[in-house]
Amino acid sequence: MQIESYIIPSELSSLVIADSWEKIDAPYSGAATYRLEQATGEGAYLKILPVPHREPLEQYLKKLKWLKGKLNVPEVIYYAKTERFELLLMSEMIGIDGSSALHKENPEQVVRNLAEGLKEVHRIGVQDCPFDCTLAKRLERIKQKVDRGTINKEKLEKEFSDNFDHLYQALMTNTPSCEELVFTHGDYSAPNVMIHQNAVSGFVDLADAGISDKYRDLSAAYYSIIRNYGQPWTNVFFDEYGLSTVDQAKIEYYDLLEAFDYD
Repeated sequence: MQIESYIIPSELSSLVIADSWEKIDAPYSGAATYRLEQATGEGAYLKILPVPHREPLEQYLKKLKWLKGKLNVPEVIYYAKTERFELLLMSEMIGIDGSSALHKENPEQVVRNLAEGLKEVHRIGVQDCPFDCTLAKRLERIKQKVDRGTINKEKLEKEFSDNFDHLYQALMTNTPSCEELVFTHGDYSAPNVMIHQNAVSGFVDLADAGISDKYRDLSAAYYSIIRNYGQPWTNVFFDEYGLSTVDQAKIEYYDLLEAFDYD
């Protein structure tokens, strides 16, 4: 079986219907993503990622397994790694993602759903969580990228309308005074939250999940709501989340941090 230029292992081919694949636009993940029909008739999603990669699918696999029973996330159906690629097949979640045009008629409902969903994510205990996404670890990773010259300076300068050295200095010197550590989704944007019958039904794309400041997710949600529903709805989101005072400096700091870490 072949999907575009990818040769699919025979074991995986036996699990899905050959002509059922549909490419999904996922420009920020780095992975080629496809929706397929399983041989059982159920839907599934296949991610194919080049080796090596900053956040390998094997790490995503470990996170999905750790989250099983803690949060409604996709079931792992199949995983394989070749010399060139990793492949991860996951079950399809019930619901429609939070950025769908189907939600535009009732933005207040979906924004409140997003807040409720984030509270659910942040309630997960971190005592035995092995996934460290704390600020010190991430800043060290960014420093190594800068020292190696592997960071995309032009992209950052374009995104923030500033020169790289100033942005890098701001990242390293304007660090928050404390971290409010919780389990974080890592990319808490509207497309990654599934909604069914006016309630959150599941979460997807948790490859970057782990222990971090809650503002990591709050920042991602803030900018996602602006993109999908408009600035005024961010107040509804924070109110539903239970945040009476929003630290805008931390919102902006974590936006900058994400851009450096995932350029």
